Amino acid sequence: MLIHCIWVAGKSRGKGYATLFLNEYLKDAEEIGLKGVAAVTSERNWLVAKRFFLKHDFESAAQYPPFGLMVKGFGDAPPPSFSGDFEEKLSACGRGLTVFRSDQCLYLDAAAKAALDAAEELGISKKVIELKSAENVRRLSPSPYGVFSIVYDGKLVSYHSMAEKGILRLLRRSGALVVPWMPAPTSGSSCVSFSALFQTNNHLL
Repeated sequence: MLIHCIWVAGKSRGKGYATLFLNEYLKDAEEIGLKGVAAVTSERNWLVAKRFFLKHDFESAAQYPPFGLMVKGFGDAPPPSFSGDFEEKLSACGRGLTVFRSDQCLYLDAAAKAALDAAEELGISKKVIELKSAENVRRLSPSPYGVFSIVYDGKLVSYHSMAEKGILRLLRRSGALVVPWMPAPTSGSSCVSFSALFQTNNHLL
């Protein structure tokens, strides 16, 4: 079983809800006869950090910084692994902005639009690759967080939802200033004004 997301927000944080959720997940997975539970983590943003799972006796099965694959198995089945070849998948994107997206998360519509709007503002080429199946994710996704990625010139610049202004900052730091930035115009002046995340060695999770 894959845990895609654990999100406890606001006043609910710090009350042990994430642990309660995880315990129910483990119980359900074992009751229906699965081989274990896995989760993709990140030491940056958007995904749960691996220290949370380490506290609950999960083990590290794979690393692709900043991502990790944490697993708690119920038997002696081989652990899962990331699908791999991420550098090749990034390189295959070519020049410009590429947004990989699925319908896995309700925030991804806005996230994809923000990335595409940022590319439009900077005047750089853009494209969207829709991930419609687990096979699509394994074959195409350029990061272990398979359901969403923003790639610029073959480099992963984000894997999580961001506002357009945040994406603009990232792209500008990456040299994506095809349209030059100029100060706001004054009177009489002008300016030119984007799961199955791993393979399981034929064993269900």
